[in-house]
Amino acid sequence: MKPIAFTLILLCLFTSACNRTPAGEKTFDDMTRQPAEDPGLLVERYKDFKKITPENISNDLFMINNRWMLVSAGRDSNFNTMTASWGGFGTAWSKPVAFMLIKNTRYTFEFLQKDSVYTLSFFDKKYRDTLQMLGSKSGRDFDKIKKSGFTPLRMPSGAMSFKEADLVIECKKLLSQPIDTSNITSSDVMNWYREEPGVHNIFFGEIIGVWKK
Repeated sequence: MKPIAFTLILLCLFTSACNRTPAGEKTFDDMTRQPAEDPGLLVERYKDFKKITPENISNDLFMINNRWMLVSAGRDSNFNTMTASWGGFGTAWSKPVAFMLIKNTRYTFEFLQKDSVYTLSFFDKKYRDTLQMLGSKSGRDFDKIKKSGFTPLRMPSGAMSFKEADLVIECKKLLSQPIDTSNITSSDVMNWYREEPGVHNIFFGEIIGVWKK
């Protein structure tokens, strides 16, 4: 065999080995793959929603602050949700993304760290008091989802939302990075961390599905 041909064979074998997922590790597809379901059931489940593109989410640059959102992470009966109002939408790494700040003392933070997908859900203003409760009470202490009266809804990614939402954004986690307070240059911002425990994590999620009523 000629040396150049032998070199090419070795290169192909090496590339294949490097790209192979290590034994025991799950790929994103493994973690989000759901059992096949009857198409008719899927149509029924999402009948109130229309799938739209990320570019058509909203013209309101400050929608997250103005409307609030529920951040939900986990699967089926083992998930948690919390109200959040810090974040935004844009482009990063040539992907449509949503970013948000979640404090590492929050119960939902633990679910966000463990899972690869999560949802951001928005609601009509008539649910404002319910969102207030879900943001001020911890799922560690009691079943606040049951108390809310909201109906859990599993999205195509496997992440959870609620049937009462009028907008659901599915996200694939790209980055979870704790804020280094030594890099904060504003005393006003630093005041957020002087008296209360914990720091915020910045999450960037690729927008992989948008569902609107």
